[in-house]
Amino acid sequence: MSNGADCRIPMPNGKDEQNKKGWKFYTFFVGSIVFSCIIFGLLIASLKVDRLQNCKIWDFELWKWCVLLLVVLCGGLTVYLFQLAVESLIIEKFLSEVGVVYYFHGLKKSVLVFIWLALVFLAWGLLFDRGDNKQNEDKKKTVNGATRGIGGFLIGAALWLLKTLSVKLAASFHMKNLFEKIKAVDRSRKIFNSISTKQKPQDGTIKYTTTELFDAIRNKKLPNLCYEEKEITDENTAANIANEIFKKFKRGDDERYMDMNDLLNYIPDDVDDYKHFMAVAEKKQDEGEQIKRSVFRSWVVSLYNSYDSVNSALKQRKTAVDELNKLASVIALVIIIIVWLLFMEYLSTKVLVFISSQFLLVVFMFGNTGKTIFEAIVFVFIMHPFDVGDRCVIDGIQMIVDEMEILKTTF
Repeated sequence: MSNGADCRIPMPNGKDEQNKKGWKFYTFFVGSIVFSCIIFGLLIASLKVDRLQNCKIWDFELWKWCVLLLVVLCGGLTVYLFQLAVESLIIEKFLSEVGVVYYFHGLKKSVLVFIWLALVFLAWGLLFDRGDNKQNEDKKKTVNGATRGIGGFLIGAALWLLKTLSVKLAASFHMKNLFEKIKAVDRSRKIFNSISTKQKPQDGTIKYTTTELFDAIRNKKLPNLCYEEKEITDENTAANIANEIFKKFKRGDDERYMDMNDLLNYIPDDVDDYKHFMAVAEKKQDEGEQIKRSVFRSWVVSLYNSYDSVNSALKQRKTAVDELNKLASVIALVIIIIVWLLFMEYLSTKVLVFISSQFLLVVFMFGNTGKTIFEAIVFVFIMHPFDVGDRCVIDGIQMIVDEMEILKTTF
């Protein structure tokens, strides 16, 4: 019997995501190759064809522009292929290191853009900005201006990378607890599946990979908690299913107890659930150690509650992190614009001093608000007293954390 939930596919959106990613890569790769071939052909022609050898654009030879375009296109493609190679290495060598994979996925785009702009800046400098004394003053100013502009973008990319790293560092305190909860409840789910099907785990261990972890985070949902094609969606269903599984382990006509050793055959001895059942077992005379039905039922219900709590946390996990990222992005953009204007010499020192004086006025007016936001960031991301889905007692009333933001928490 099924209630419509697909319990056979842990991640219903995973395959679609992989297909979309594959098509994006295929389109990007083919498009880059086609354009690169066209430009490479034009480069060969500009060096071999007499009429094109003397062709100039903005007083620079055509072949230089072809090389620059090749760097722009092939540089992006090379950096992207390099990222795929590093990603495969990361997944193979550091599959169990959650922190390494977390920072890699968070920083890879910013790092790729920085490397790509660095290659473009290097190519521009070597091809066009080499201090040729034959250039007239106007041309020198234009070339130098373009060099400063590209250099400004490169500095902006570096600052954006620094911003992304800072947000990831702050969010890591927030995400570490969530990672551990995801691993713990999904490990219990696998144990539950082993018990319900009476099938021992391979090699006697419960294996967990970072691929499963990031699948859960990307899909904002854990694999469905199911028993015989039926999804567990509430505590009553969990209790009823626990009673059904209990019948597979009960001894004789005793409706209250199940054999502990039979149950523990399907649970690795290095997990907390094994220790839990060892602790709650009751020793009965001439029958060995037994597990009470109510105890087993409580374990299944507790598993469902933990599962539901983590799913809620996954749905709401980006609330506070997104707010922090938006705040940091605004600050970073303002700094990047100011640095770029200074680099381009559009902003004089006098104007910068004037802006600074106005900024001090703003700080004086909104200093209290800034202090409150800073304290809230420290409270949410560093002290981090609770997560979404946690149960808290406030003024003697038990509440569940529904949503966490920087300045407010909804219970």
